[in-house]
Amino acid sequence: MEAEGLDPGNEDVWVQLGMYHVAHTAIASSSSSSTLKAGIANRQEHGQGQEEADGGKQVWKPAEEAFSKSLLLKTDHPPALVSLAKLYLSTSTRQNLATSTPTDCAPKRYQGADLAESLLNPFTQSVGWDIPEAWYLLGHVARVQGREERARECWEFALGLEQARGIRDWSCVKRWL
Repeated sequence: MEAEGLDPGNEDVWVQLGMYHVAHTAIASSSSSSTLKAGIANRQEHGQGQEEADGGKQVWKPAEEAFSKSLLLKTDHPPALVSLAKLYLSTSTRQNLATSTPTDCAPKRYQGADLAESLLNPFTQSVGWDIPEAWYLLGHVARVQGREERARECWEFALGLEQARGIRDWSCVKRWL
């Protein structure tokens, strides 16, 4: 993590570090998924492995911290907001698939989706209105929460933005005028 030491005030460095942690965790968990599941079951039988019981919260902690540091440097940084919301949504989806009964942990079930919505909703209503990835993820959040009509609206808006997306960002126009 050389860049982290050389430029700790750059929000993009922290986003890249968070993306590295997400990719590293995904590769590690997919390469040893069967041995990981057996190890988790064994550790939970002996009262260990609380982080796995919480939907893998501790596994994703370094990525969450890196994205949060980026947001501390710039509160409306689009890559950090979208990546953190994606992380929260993925833990929520994994948790929904892991619960056996719908009433078992109802308040805890949608916690990741609620966190993702609390990031994405104000962002898409203000400076991130033109970012299709944010609208796409907001649609997934709505679907996880059971709001199908809102999910459809978000996805249609994201599709319209994606179809109208230019080669360069609109902020480049002022250089050409």
